[in-house]
Amino acid sequence: MDEAIQLIGVTAAARQLGVSPLTVRGWLRSGVLPSLRIGGRRLLDAADLRRVVERAKGAHRAP
Repeated sequence: MDEAIQLIGVTAAARQLGVSPLTVRGWLRSGVLPSLRIGGRRLLDAADLRRVVERAKGAHRAP
């Protein structure tokens, strides 16, 4: 069965990542994080956020 999509705002995503909302918006503009625009708000899928974090952790691991 498919997992339900959980959408979160830029501020909540920034809080989860420990960065500023401006940083998250920069990542959205550059395509690092995918998002949806609904009613003028940028929303991120929580699963996409987790994938980006895991990918970043893997890139920083020692060989």
